[in-house]
Amino acid sequence: MNTGKAVYGILSTNSGVTDLVSTRIFPEIAEQEAATPFIVYQLQSVDPEDTHDGPSKLDEVRFEFICYADTYDTAADVGVKVRAALDRVSGTYNGVNVESVQFNDVDINIEYDPRRYSQVLTFTFRIKRDDFTIAQGTPVTGAQLGQLSDVDVDGVSNGQLIAYNSTSGNWEAADDAGGAERLNDLQDVNFSGIPEDRNVLMYDGEEWVEDNVSKSDVGLGNVDNTSDADKPVSSATQTALNAKADTSAVPTELNDLSDVSISGTPSANEALIFDTATSSFKSLPNFTNRFEDEAENNVPATPFSERVYTVKADGDGIFIDAQSDTPSSGKFIERKIYHKTGFLESGDVIGDFTLIHTFADDTAYSATTSTFEGFRDGDTYGSPPFTLIQTWEEVDIPSLLLDTYTGAAAAYSLRQLRTAYTGDAVRVRRSNDNAEADIGFSNGELDTAALAAHCGSNDGFVKTLYDQSGNTDDATQTSTSNQPKIYDGTTGVMTENGKPTMDFDGSNHYFVLSIGSLNINNMSVHTVCRSDDTSGNRMQFTLGTDANVRYWHYQVSAKDRAYYGAASPFIEYGNMDTDQHLYSFIAGSTSTVFRMFRDGTEAGSTVTLQSGTPLTSQQRLGAYHNNALNWSGTIQEFVLYSADSTNNRTGIESNINTFYSIYS
Repeated sequence: MNTGKAVYGILSTNSGVTDLVSTRIFPEIAEQEAATPFIVYQLQSVDPEDTHDGPSKLDEVRFEFICYADTYDTAADVGVKVRAALDRVSGTYNGVNVESVQFNDVDINIEYDPRRYSQVLTFTFRIKRDDFTIAQGTPVTGAQLGQLSDVDVDGVSNGQLIAYNSTSGNWEAADDAGGAERLNDLQDVNFSGIPEDRNVLMYDGEEWVEDNVSKSDVGLGNVDNTSDADKPVSSATQTALNAKADTSAVPTELNDLSDVSISGTPSANEALIFDTATSSFKSLPNFTNRFEDEAENNVPATPFSERVYTVKADGDGIFIDAQSDTPSSGKFIERKIYHKTGFLESGDVIGDFTLIHTFADDTAYSATTSTFEGFRDGDTYGSPPFTLIQTWEEVDIPSLLLDTYTGAAAAYSLRQLRTAYTGDAVRVRRSNDNAEADIGFSNGELDTAALAAHCGSNDGFVKTLYDQSGNTDDATQTSTSNQPKIYDGTTGVMTENGKPTMDFDGSNHYFVLSIGSLNINNMSVHTVCRSDDTSGNRMQFTLGTDANVRYWHYQVSAKDRAYYGAASPFIEYGNMDTDQHLYSFIAGSTSTVFRMFRDGTEAGSTVTLQSGTPLTSQQRLGAYHNNALNWSGTIQEFVLYSADSTNNRTGIESNINTFYSIYS
């Protein structure tokens, strides 16, 4: 088994892998004292696809790749590069013909002596075997019929036959059963001697006898026995003949036609299929829905499959049952496309497939056709055998945060937070001409289509972040140089974990807040953000000044901190990282302390509530009150209550996390 040669050839020539592990790629076991990080690949199993008439010409080989490193992040990074190098690869590597490579699973382990992490990935290689020949037998010569065990030809004479004897169970010599061998042997036929040339049989009332026939006997007395060469042709016939093409120019084969292009000798079950690229009919496999029953009957039970295409070498199957484009009340329609390498089999479940495309909510069936056919006909998913399934589901519209947890003092988000809110999400400035447009919501999320239509090939920046609480305390930034980015003219909508976001540059970007009267001792903030910087001093938000009691989230010297009151005391969660997080900051009568939560987990310390003057109007989102210490990273949501949300915290965090998928 030479698959290991292919594995090493792929990984050792991939710059993404070698940038991390250099040449430390080992089969089965690593060298002693090998420096980390390194990779060990191990053969797990070989599954040959044997045929009825010979050995396997295609093997499925399962390999395990163990990515060792001193840190969790480095092990994960090596795993990502290994997957990128191997998944869906095909070609010839170190003389091994790799038809395809499919990623199967991943796991993380930790070793304690020495202490190191390992990410374990499994892949299935489909290897074409061209290193064997099928043994050929030696033809038997010189054998005789009588040598067979069930044939007895002893004493056979000339003219005898071989007939089966049911009593003996053998084939034995037998005489001809007799019967007429010549026409004259029949009882009602009487020849006298040998018939003459052109004699016929005529019935004389008793028997058939030989006789000559004259042209008058058959009513042809006026027929002149002119030779074929001398027979006349009518003028009309001659004119018609003159119009006929020369036989040498008449097509004699299908491939002689101008719109037919057949390369080589067609295989069995091929058909002529029109190719628009060449405007000709080509000989291609005949996929004319010969497996329609399989396509309809073998689909997974859930979710509903409204379009199925499954194909293998000798045909395909198509099933279409388009569903409604109008959702029921309180629901939206979700359409997805799944893929599987292999023909659709009975007992398949949707978990056997890979999700390759999710359409926008409430996308009409007619708008999905081109996408589905693109996957069906594309190079990635168009090589048999494979199966594509388009599913249809009605999904409950998620409850909106402020519908359930009412009374927010201010609420800013790139998703809709309150059903009764009829305003827009943001006001966006276009970079090329500074034209502005309000961008609202589509199915509860930012209307990214409207955003793209406004910005086009230009960058887009947020001027106003509208307050959805109903208090009209909008977050604003009138200075163009201080507006965070929401759209890139080259890559499109700025996103974080697949959801639209605002990107703060860490230098100038921030919003001015004007939230009404706030009580330092009865207040809660819930926010979704991510930091790009893990070492500098950054401020996500500020609700006060140095001169008065303040309330702010601060990143200082790589520490993730929340300050209440003066510069100290503070709560410290730990080191800052570059992951997306959901933060909750609560001060109020329920707990009598100031608390900080990150991804639902509370920091190890609290701060006792203090008396002080109400917060001033010098409030910022993305900076300190003096517009310094600017946030570097993203912010997607910021919701503030003038109340202690301790009793509602888990529910609020669950609603936010369900939408943004921040933590498990």
